[in-house]
Amino acid sequence: EVSAVTFFPLQISPKGMIGFSAMTLNDCIALNGIAVYTKPDGSGYRAVFPKKVLAHGAEISLFHPTNNEAAANITEAIEQKINEVRGRQSH
Repeated sequence: EVSAVTFFPLQISPKGMIGFSAMTLNDCIALNGIAVYTKPDGSGYRAVFPKKVLAHGAEISLFHPTNNEAAANITEAIEQKINEVRGRQSH
């Protein structure tokens, strides 16, 4: 279960990054540093999960969804939070 979702908006980058998100998974694991981008076709958002670049250039994933259902749940939670944050900003 995804809970305690936060979204930190940024000025949109040339590559479409709009901010960072964080959340809690199953009330026991914090997932931080999830970059949020607009989809190229404008149909929604995509989450990019953090990686570590090693000294020799190899990249390792710090965490990521292990299936499409988990990815969809995370993306949906982020989208709901973005809509909530943007709704507060417009008032």
